[in-house]
Amino acid sequence: SLHLTLQSLHLTLRSLHLTLQSLHLTLQSLHLTLQSLHLTLRSLHLTLQSLLLIPFSSVRPSVFQVSWIRRKDLHVLTTGAFTYTTDGRFRALHLVGSPYWTLQVDAPLVSDSGVYECQVSTQPKIFRRFTLSVVVPSAEIQGTHQMFMKAGSDINITCIVTGNVRGSPVTWYHTLPRHTTSVEVEEINAGGRGGVQLVTDKHAGTSWLLVTHATWRDAGNYTCAPANARPATVAIHVLDGKYLPDGVTYLTALPTRRSYLPDGVTCLTALPT
Repeated sequence: SLHLTLQSLHLTLRSLHLTLQSLHLTLQSLHLTLQSLHLTLRSLHLTLQSLLLIPFSSVRPSVFQVSWIRRKDLHVLTTGAFTYTTDGRFRALHLVGSPYWTLQVDAPLVSDSGVYECQVSTQPKIFRRFTLSVVVPSAEIQGTHQMFMKAGSDINITCIVTGNVRGSPVTWYHTLPRHTTSVEVEEINAGGRGGVQLVTDKHAGTSWLLVTHATWRDAGNYTCAPANARPATVAIHVLDGKYLPDGVTYLTALPTRRSYLPDGVTCLTALPT
């Protein structure tokens, strides 16, 4: 089993031999220069934004045709060097005289997950199947998506990044509450107003935001936005105790629409202290 988390990988090799049960890759870019590649791979788990390569070794490629088939709809993607799909992201890579055939998928999507079969036109047919899982990295804020805080208390938000993008920087944003249609978004940093602390453990994929002695100005949407991952947002209401609506408990979950920067902002009302 091989697990890699890299910003960039550049390889120039004369020969590479790998036998793996599973391969986990997190790459921003991938560049390979190989004269010979021998890879035995059954499962591929991918978090990749630019390019996917699934290699396959065929016996006597000059005699038999090699096809790539998507098993979920039995769609023949490629046969030889020809592509039989209108999806321009798919194509076969092959060097003349080489026994190696590679299915290339540009910008893989979650919908591309599934089983792919490389088939050789022998009698009986020779084939090998590969399981591909494409995941979408995302952030998740622990707790509810809407919180009611008492003025003067501390706002403590924990954000967990999932999807094998650990090591990526995390940026926090605060969308200030307004009673008009205008929206004001500011990036949060520890050098801003006093009482704000930011701690990010890139290895664990966790980021903590602490705002002490919250006032009505600290109400609004707080968004945890990791690089190359879907952000997460929590709505914070800061209320004076005497204005607390009947039946509302602090830190109680209420139905709300998740908003992501910059598409939309949940309207909030903060009462002055």
